[in-house]
Amino acid sequence: MRFSAFLTAVLTVASGVVAVDQMKSVIIWTDKKSVTQDMIDRAKAAIVEARGQITHTYNLLDNFRGFAAIAPAKALDDIKAFGGDDMNVDEDQIVSG
Repeated sequence: MRFSAFLTAVLTVASGVVAVDQMKSVIIWTDKKSVTQDMIDRAKAAIVEARGQITHTYNLLDNFRGFAAIAPAKALDDIKAFGGDDMNVDEDQIVSG
């Protein structure tokens, strides 16, 4: 009986470890003037608060702004919710032509 209780405890802990939010490498960007710097800073803060990491910041031309990050999927869902259609969340990947 004690072994089964121990096994149950180990499996419970193991399932909690598996349930940890998966980290994704993403680029969050916008080309809309309606997106303020405050909104971008809020997205960065949400990632850092969720134990993610900002890996690069982009400020290209006048209207392309954003950043690359490694972040939990839950934080990315939150950013998509408050950013709406004006902030894009794309998985970082190799693009070939």
